[in-house]
Amino acid sequence: MSCDQPQENTHAADRLETAFSLFNQASVELIDSYAKLQKDVASLSAQLELANLALVRQTSERVGLAERLALLLDALPAGVVECASDGRILSLNPAASEMLGNGWPGRLWDELMTTLSPADVAHGWWLTDSLGVVRQIQVETRELPMGGRIVLLHDNTRTQLLLRQLAAQERLAAMGQMMAGLAHQLRTPLSAAMLYAANLSEPGLPASARQRFAERTLERLRQLEGQIQDTLSYVRGDIMPPGRVPLSRLLDSVHHAVAGLAAARQVGFDIELQAAPDLIMADEQTLASALICLVENAMAFSPAGSVVTLTVDLTEAGLSLCVIDCGPGVPPEMAERIFEPFVTTRTDGTGLGLALARQIVTQHGGTLHLDAEYADGAKFVIILPLIPQTTNGS
Repeated sequence: MSCDQPQENTHAADRLETAFSLFNQASVELIDSYAKLQKDVASLSAQLELANLALVRQTSERVGLAERLALLLDALPAGVVECASDGRILSLNPAASEMLGNGWPGRLWDELMTTLSPADVAHGWWLTDSLGVVRQIQVETRELPMGGRIVLLHDNTRTQLLLRQLAAQERLAAMGQMMAGLAHQLRTPLSAAMLYAANLSEPGLPASARQRFAERTLERLRQLEGQIQDTLSYVRGDIMPPGRVPLSRLLDSVHHAVAGLAAARQVGFDIELQAAPDLIMADEQTLASALICLVENAMAFSPAGSVVTLTVDLTEAGLSLCVIDCGPGVPPEMAERIFEPFVTTRTDGTGLGLALARQIVTQHGGTLHLDAEYADGAKFVIILPLIPQTTNGS
């Protein structure tokens, strides 16, 4: 054995000891890593369990929501139709099935629309259901973000029936009110005419008195005739198809028509033309009668020596025609009532003049109202639409 052998053994032992030391260190690190990994696995498992629980809860909630929505769709009185992106019908709720009948799933929505007839309301259609009942339905479409669409069907049959019944009742009520007002308005001149006529039969009546009673009887009969004529005009809504009318000619006819009354009542009448078109679209006779009615009404309440003014101007809303007087004005509580049939504050009025004037203006597409802010008398304002201008300005 050489002298170097013990030294080699010592080096081998050192290397072995170093190897064991590295192995022990690696083992400790491995154990630590495994322990950390176990903790991470446990943490991830806990998080996964929480996520699974949340997912299960969300799924359960969505299932519950879907069930509630399904029950809601089944209970809805409106029809709901689900369509695919290609227009094919996927499903119908019970209300839609009742309206449209069975056998539509898988068929095209456009095919279904061919079985409907247009109604005279927005999005309205006439439908004959599976029982042969004619319904009026309203169709509305909502596009879905992911493709496809939902079609809503509203059955308006009963609503339209109730509206027609309500309108009929309102017409009957208005007719009853009109008849009551008409009877009241006719009673006064009729009673006066009968009284004057009875005086005519008195023996020994002087000729002058007989003439006076005859004239007063005739006046009351003419008042009755005017009342009946105004009533017929109001009920019929007499108006001819509008045409292009020179505004100056219309104003001249109004001026000539009221000149006699102005002289009799000692009231002036002025027309102030500020800005106006040459032509307007109107039924000249009826529109003139509405203006004459307003002017005569103003003169009836104007004191002697005052002036009734008709102003004409262009505004953003259209052609403005204002009849202004210096009378006592209209009480605020009567501002709208004076436009109702048979409502009047005049002892010699029929109560139909302002109602008829507003009806005529409305039929011309305009408005008539009392300017409540005018404090120096009464101011009635008519706004009429202008004739649309063509591209060449003609």
